[in-house]
Amino acid sequence: MDLKDMNVEKFIDDFRLAFGNVELPVAFWYSDEPRAPLEKTAGCYVKYIKPAREGGVVSFSEENIKCPGGKFLAGFAKAPDHLPNFISTKEKYKETPALVEEFIEIHEKLTAPAKYLNFASLDKVDSFVFLEGIIFFAKPDVLSGLVSWIMCDTNVPDAVCVPFNAGCGSMVGEVTRENQKGGHRTFLGLFDPSVRMKVEAEVLSLAVPMSRFKELFSTFNQSCLQGTHTWLEIKDRINNIDNIKNDINFKQITDTESREFWQSIATYYDAFPKSERQPLPKVIERVYSKKSLLFAVVNNNNVIAIAFLCDFADISFMLLDYMAVDADFRNKNVGGLFFEFLKNKSKASGKHLVIEVEHFEYGDNPPERRKRIDFYLRCGALIMKNTPYKLHAFDNSEPVEMLLMIARCDGTEFFNSDEIETLIARIFTDVYEKEPNDILLKEILEKLPRRIELTANYLEAAEYDSDGICN
Repeated sequence: MDLKDMNVEKFIDDFRLAFGNVELPVAFWYSDEPRAPLEKTAGCYVKYIKPAREGGVVSFSEENIKCPGGKFLAGFAKAPDHLPNFISTKEKYKETPALVEEFIEIHEKLTAPAKYLNFASLDKVDSFVFLEGIIFFAKPDVLSGLVSWIMCDTNVPDAVCVPFNAGCGSMVGEVTRENQKGGHRTFLGLFDPSVRMKVEAEVLSLAVPMSRFKELFSTFNQSCLQGTHTWLEIKDRINNIDNIKNDINFKQITDTESREFWQSIATYYDAFPKSERQPLPKVIERVYSKKSLLFAVVNNNNVIAIAFLCDFADISFMLLDYMAVDADFRNKNVGGLFFEFLKNKSKASGKHLVIEVEHFEYGDNPPERRKRIDFYLRCGALIMKNTPYKLHAFDNSEPVEMLLMIARCDGTEFFNSDEIETLIARIFTDVYEKEPNDILLKEILEKLPRRIELTANYLEAAEYDSDGICN
């Protein structure tokens, strides 16, 4: 894949979905102008990369890198004459100065391609094109996933390697040289004892040149990181899910005058645009009358996630009308735990749980829409294939293109059109209070296929014409 065709936001979304609440990787590149003010440094510059790891941007040059070895390994200067004896006799990292000289001979071939070396959190760059490489600072469980991803498409023994180098050299020098020659090796680093006190005790680095990353970009969602049982268990451990489980509880909220109800309403308004929100008086009336069942996740007496369920009498479906997690608790598996609770509640009633999601080919936020679909897929839901569906907007704007998903209560492999026709009609009349002869409803029902199959591949889920109805 060409670097210019690779979307940074998509990779960040995929990364967060796979790993949860861990730090983003750091991108690095050379440039003719610094991307951040040059700060004064002393000694090893690795510790000064920390602001980039925390979401910022930092820049270095030959002038503000004070470590002679660091200047050399970044390609800014020749190796100092004292380096062979220093590394061998003082630091004792090599048996003889001659071994250090061999190392220098290899690495002196690197010349910095520009005057400044920049590091930035990946969400601070908008393109992969100008980068030399990407550095993951990670603990062992995260490294396990990253290495498994890197090894997924190859059997070469040095796909992930650990050559002797300083901490900065393992992240910058090795990667830049590899990228410049179009190589495919990636580099574990921060093993150098001299750098260990500059980083957290549990953290190592894994640095990937762009020449390899452009191959790996398309394999991320084909690796074990995408929802295998084993990886999900590791992800839970990474994100301290057992602790989270102990700190939350699920409850139904029926009192429309309670503090928890109004906290739920605040989350509802925060999460959904006006075009998709029921008017507040209608929400209150539906919860009060139990037409809608409001469930919440509560942490330390605060609502951190909400969901509205609609239980249809006489048919084998329940609708997840809305679900949202407070922004501070996203990427911590709260949503996954909550959906599992709702799915089990539906299953206990012998009903399939139906979910409305925005169609990924419409609107001005396709990455966000794909992310929501991917979330439900990872939670075990499937998409109703080639099933036309759209909803009236609550602000009277154009109807919203949607997809229907379903978490089955049994092993059902497909549905007949009569079943789904009844379901959609009940959604329109019971939930949105439309008349049975509603024009949009009739348009959808006329286009339903005779057999509704289920798929986990949203790219195959539906083919819509310009009016949002299946071809």
